[in-house]
Amino acid sequence: TPHEKIPYDHTIIQIASGYYRCNKTDKGNELVNKLTAIGDEKLAYYLDQNPRFIASINNEILYQFQIMQNLINLSNSFNRKDIADRINGISSKHYTTYTNVMNGL
Repeated sequence: TPHEKIPYDHTIIQIASGYYRCNKTDKGNELVNKLTAIGDEKLAYYLDQNPRFIASINNEILYQFQIMQNLINLSNSFNRKDIADRINGISSKHYTTYTNVMNGL
């Protein structure tokens, strides 16, 4: 499913899970990595904005953090600790920025 035709969102997590269950690890990894990259890009953009704007899109930011957490959980449940650790690092970096901004308001 090309992201350009059908934007990747939280539903991709279930598709990746299905690939993992069918032992199509490469396809599952590809979807997890793509959704992680999209979330990383969105969070980097959102958190680089004016603090008041960041506060106004708080729900979208929290949604992206939830997707990251779901990807970590999925990766761990299929013994993809390397991927889970990488996603956790990305998420933690953004969460630090987020808490710093929100604490400054």
